[in-house]
Amino acid sequence: MLDPDGIPEHGLVGRRYRNLLLHYAPVFIAQGGVVRPFGERLRVLARASDTEFTHYLSEGDELLRNPTTRRARVGYSWRGVRYLGTFFRGFAWPDWLTAIEKPAKGGVFFWGIAQDIVVGLQNGTLSDFRFVVGEQAIVDRGESTMAIVMPDRTLLIWGLTMKDLEDAEDAATQESARKADGMNGNSEPIYRSK
Repeated sequence: MLDPDGIPEHGLVGRRYRNLLLHYAPVFIAQGGVVRPFGERLRVLARASDTEFTHYLSEGDELLRNPTTRRARVGYSWRGVRYLGTFFRGFAWPDWLTAIEKPAKGGVFFWGIAQDIVVGLQNGTLSDFRFVVGEQAIVDRGESTMAIVMPDRTLLIWGLTMKDLEDAEDAATQESARKADGMNGNSEPIYRSK
């Protein structure tokens, strides 16, 4: 049997998991900077030989665990879940992506993936992921914020200002995440720029 590219014994193992890597890769690639290689590595792994892919599923990937590919990611806590991603300033709510209109003027936008998904991608533990077929996105419209949690555990949250996003962040989850990130209660939240 040949795969669609015509290379024997290539891409036959774990098609569902390969597609999952291809699904998440653009999220990291779009964030650019030092986060981009994380997404590019997901694409490489998705297209790896069956032997290499089986090794990834059993051992994870050292390049994905490399601190360089994690350096620019920041955390945000929402409704009891820690998300890793990037903040974008001067960013209008992406109505083209969500089909939900919000004021067109610039604001602060966070795009991230649940931390346990990122860890699973690093470690190759894709079989631990649990998604519900037919699950709908959760939309939360605040006075000065708009958030969507997608079924793939991606968070899109926009606020008029950074203060709006700070006020919306889940304080309990934020504190436990600081401790897990090695920060004490007096430290500045990891998503604030200096």
